[in-house]
Amino acid sequence: SGRIPQILLPTPEAVLAAFWSLASDGSLAHHIWASARRTLTGFALSASLGIGLGLLFAGHGAARRTGHLLMEAIRVTPPLSLVPLLILWLGIDEAPKVAIVFLSSFFRST
Repeated sequence: SGRIPQILLPTPEAVLAAFWSLASDGSLAHHIWASARRTLTGFALSASLGIGLGLLFAGHGAARRTGHLLMEAIRVTPPLSLVPLLILWLGIDEAPKVAIVFLSSFFRST
């Protein structure tokens, strides 16, 4: 209807044109694969560590008592609030993106 500026909300035609442009030159598949790779890497790391810690905590009471407080302290911190720190610590490339996926999925697998 034109009530919202196109800079804020592009028209469906503009979105479709951009989609076809990205799909036809192959860059859409490249970007999808990059996002999927980050997601799968972060989830695989979190699942591996989560399952490993779960087995450790289930088998050793001392490890469970020691690790429980640390896990609870980290669990209540929202992963998105750590983005500035992760960028400072890990740089701007792939590592902080994988770390956010790791932190977001880790407490779902423990």
